[in-house]
Amino acid sequence: MGSLWMIKVSNIFMVCGYVSFVYMGICSGLEKQAIRIKEDVVVSSPVVKLEDVVQVESEEIRDLLSDIILCPAPKPGYALEVPSSTILATLRKVGIDEDGIEIPADVKATVKRATIVLSKELIVESLYHYITENMPWDKERTTVQVYPPSSEVVLPEGDVEINWNPNSAFGFIGTGVYKGKVSVNGKLCKTIICRARVEAKTLAVVASRTIPRGATIKEKDITFKQITLVRNRENVLWDVESVIGAVSKKNIPAGFLIHPDDVEFPPVVKKDQIVPIIYERGGIRITGKGRVLNNAKEGEKVRCAYLDSGSEVEGIVLKDGSIKVE
Repeated sequence: MGSLWMIKVSNIFMVCGYVSFVYMGICSGLEKQAIRIKEDVVVSSPVVKLEDVVQVESEEIRDLLSDIILCPAPKPGYALEVPSSTILATLRKVGIDEDGIEIPADVKATVKRATIVLSKELIVESLYHYITENMPWDKERTTVQVYPPSSEVVLPEGDVEINWNPNSAFGFIGTGVYKGKVSVNGKLCKTIICRARVEAKTLAVVASRTIPRGATIKEKDITFKQITLVRNRENVLWDVESVIGAVSKKNIPAGFLIHPDDVEFPPVVKKDQIVPIIYERGGIRITGKGRVLNNAKEGEKVRCAYLDSGSEVEGIVLKDGSIKVE
């Protein structure tokens, strides 16, 4: 229920975009206007205006109150009590005749901010969807467990978006921390922290028989084994191209996983080797011969000296031993 009170209003003029009030005289013949304080108010904007907390029959007065800011709105999830004295003082400031105001001193408006609540369950669902859509693993062979945040999130009313980012060292495997930036109508409002655990079943490369140190690994030396990854996925190898042709840096027993540090590929080109040099750009292809100045593996950069001119260039070592100048 609202509280009914009465005021008398002087004439109102608009000057240069500002509200100006000119008193033409008050007499007993002026009609009193009924205004009611709204005791329970919900606002969507970041400020509370007079029109939010009072209800008036006069359209002229109603238009006036719609432009007058009473106070900042409370934060989402909180309430603000606006006493009648604050409302009365604001009315005086804008030129409302206080002699025509009758209002009980104990009347107040309780203002709440219109909110959206992100429940713990909704946050968990959002992060689960992000992980399963962005991880490199087969969904059917992967277990994802999202731990609920400590509390729900209260936001101002509007269009909500959560942008998730994992810890850079996590790699969508094992237990890691995710940060979610929560925006409302495109404006960042909160950052939430969640933990999740990802366990992926995948095929990893293992030694099918003992591989001695210094041996060049062949296809018959390896096989695949299904494992459950619970740590960073860079600790194991899972494609044959990462292993076949490489040289073992240590003895690898049969059945053991082969790790990146266990093998190395021999150089594709060696110092002083004569190699083709290729330059391509804009449909033009130029080839020549050069001498390699240092050992290099496939994909590595190497410097070469042209045989005819002696000028040096830098290029990338290709699988066939040629050098591509960029």
